[in-house]
Amino acid sequence: MSVTTLDNLITEYGLPKFCKIDVEGFEEQVLRGLIRPIPYLSFEFHKSFFDEAKKCIDQLVHLGNVKFNVCFGTSMEFVFKQWVGKDELLLKIEKTEGKDLWGDIYIKYN
Repeated sequence: MSVTTLDNLITEYGLPKFCKIDVEGFEEQVLRGLIRPIPYLSFEFHKSFFDEAKKCIDQLVHLGNVKFNVCFGTSMEFVFKQWVGKDELLLKIEKTEGKDLWGDIYIKYN
C-alpha cells in the first residue's frame, strides 16, 4: 500500500474547497502532513479520545486564521449559529454530557 500526504495530493490535483478526513483514529497523522490551509475541512472526534482531537485542532490553528463549528452524532446541524474560536469549541465539547459523545468538527479558514 502506498501512502502520500495531503500536500502532495493538493500539488497533484489542486486545492479543494472542502476536505473531510475520515481515517478512524489517524487524523493527527494526516493533518501533520498539511502545511497549507484548505478553506473548509472536517474530521471526526469521540469524547473518549478527545486529547487526540485537541492535537488536531492545535495543528490546524498553526496553519492560519481559523474558526470552528461542531455537529454532534448524526445530527448534521451545527451546534453554534456563528463560527467560533478554539477555546469556545473546546469548552462546549468538554461541557457536553456523555462519554460516548462523538461527531464532526468543522474548520473554516478566513
